[in-house]
Amino acid sequence: MSDLSLSEMTGLLKWTGISLAFLSVLLILVRIALWELRRIARLQVSRTDLDLIGAQAEVTQTIKPHRPGKIRYQTAEGSQVGEAVSDQTIRSGKTVLITAIHRGLFQVLPNADIGGSGRSRQPEAAAADDSAGTGGQLDRSGG
Repeated sequence: MSDLSLSEMTGLLKWTGISLAFLSVLLILVRIALWELRRIARLQVSRTDLDLIGAQAEVTQTIKPHRPGKIRYQTAEGSQVGEAVSDQTIRSGKTVLITAIHRGLFQVLPNADIGGSGRSRQPEAAAADDSAGTGGQLDRSGG
């Protein structure tokens, strides 16, 4: 360094300290902002995932017990693919019902286990079939 006086060195140290303090505060604010944004993103993902429970999906890679496979499901954004698990083997091409989502892993059941015939059916259609089999006894509206 060149010949700096004691007061000049003290001034440089003072500005260096102020700069470090400013950068530390800025780093803390950025960390807080990131933490809050992650929390909001998790809430949004959770809401979106909850909308998928009860939806049907198609198995694209065979699912075996203790070995995840892949499913294709529909969202507002279009067709999506995800990993899925089941307590039983479900072959590729079969339609399944999403029953739960945990840490991005879908829990599914084959349609045959939920009263379906193995074909792709919506839960509302299955409920309509069940009520139709009662001879209309469930409809007490008079219409």
